[in-house]
Amino acid sequence: MINVVVDTTVFRNDPARKKAAFQTIKKLASAGELKLHIPQIVKQEFLSQQIDQYHASLSEILKNLLVFTKKNIPEDARKLLKTQEKQLSNLKEELFTFAKREFEQWILDIGAEVHPISESHGPKVMEAYFSGDPPFREKKSRLDIPDAFI
Repeated sequence: MINVVVDTTVFRNDPARKKAAFQTIKKLASAGELKLHIPQIVKQEFLSQQIDQYHASLSEILKNLLVFTKKNIPEDARKLLKTQEKQLSNLKEELFTFAKREFEQWILDIGAEVHPISESHGPKVMEAYFSGDPPFREKKSRLDIPDAFI
């Protein structure tokens, strides 16, 4: 059996997991030939990126709706747009739930194992953070924190 650990970048490059690499992982995992291991920090980082992207797109839509409602348009159209704005504003939580549920279902479908952050990881990461030891590139490099937990 092949054991594979993936980083967030792999998920970010194909968030829907539809390209050949993920299809191969799914096929091999289904055949019992591959076991995918996902560090909890990778799962959290990927989901937070997905949510950020959804929210950014949604915010752009809402901004454009607001701009459009300020134009000289029929009152019926303005009311319709205001209704749509309220519905879209309520969509944020639904998108978070969808992203989380969809990814967790995929993990179950391929039999991946999510590895939690151990209590021993925090002190080790913080020691390396303050000393600049690998995986940190320099002392107190906050950008490297997720990789340090991986």
